[in-house]
Amino acid sequence: MKVFPIRYEIRGITLNADELNAICEYYEAASTAEYIYDNYELTEETALKYGYKVREEMHKYDLCEGEAIAEVCRGVKTRSQNGRCPFDGDEVNDCEDCVYSIDFHYVNGECLPRVGD
Repeated sequence: MKVFPIRYEIRGITLNADELNAICEYYEAASTAEYIYDNYELTEETALKYGYKVREEMHKYDLCEGEAIAEVCRGVKTRSQNGRCPFDGDEVNDCEDCVYSIDFHYVNGECLPRVGD
């Protein structure tokens, strides 16, 4: 019996499972890299490498994204300027207006993952 590979068609583009998986992996890493680039003193290229590393750590050690970012970016200088959050987060209201406030908050001059909040 001949087995045919599964194909996925999305808006007229046909992909096999490996191609679709590669796109999903890139999207996950790129979205994490965007956060890392916005918050840490890294180039776009390095932030993308860190994004892949964060995703790898998440799967390998069953970490949430915030924990993995904190681990991978340990020791990397943040983009905080003069004690201000790069997204105008406010310690007074626990960054409630920031798009990243679900996973991160601004404490003592740093944008930190919410671990155990």
